[in-house]
Amino acid sequence: MANNSEIVVKPLEIEKLHFPQTPDTVKPRAGEKIKTTIAHCAVRDAEGKTALDIASLPVVLGTDKPGAKRYYSDLENDDKFSAGGRHYVRLPALRKEVDVRIEQPHAADKRERLKHVSDCLSVVRDNPTSEQLRAVSEVAIRRGQKQLKQQKIARDGTTHCEMSGQPLQPDAEVHHEMRRADNPDLALNLDNLKLVNPQAHKEHHQKEQQEAESFGK
Repeated sequence: MANNSEIVVKPLEIEKLHFPQTPDTVKPRAGEKIKTTIAHCAVRDAEGKTALDIASLPVVLGTDKPGAKRYYSDLENDDKFSAGGRHYVRLPALRKEVDVRIEQPHAADKRERLKHVSDCLSVVRDNPTSEQLRAVSEVAIRRGQKQLKQQKIARDGTTHCEMSGQPLQPDAEVHHEMRRADNPDLALNLDNLKLVNPQAHKEHHQKEQQEAESFGK
């Protein structure tokens, strides 16, 4: 999502949220409350990223209002935002908390309700409008890559390789400090880029690969 001060959200179209049937392990009334609450509190931004209004927290987390307030207060600023006078929790943070609670030693019926919540939150994440917006953003990022070198030079007046300090060569390359594969939201952010000469760029990634060679072994 954009910076908190710039966020504009829209409610999701309830008719496009195809929630799963309430499982036999969850009482029908409880299952309906979960789906109704999530449907009426789910929003998306212009990029398709999703969030839930804090009014949903007691139902989604299986807690009371004091517990919901404590959870919201403890969240990192990147995991919550305000827009239009309302407060929201970003969906990835909320899904993570639900997963944590599923693995805690709660009563069996509560854990089953939380599992149903998790399934319903997946529907919010994968809503058709957000999926379309993500696809559009991916195309825009691929196209925008072509102009990054010129944009970086024009903005910063870069004349030297930002790794080696040598004069910048005509075939200099763009290096993403936070890789596009790991965070495409920063792929076109000029503050996430360095202009580097090809050899310095190659050596950097070779060193990176060597240092990670033993990871996971």
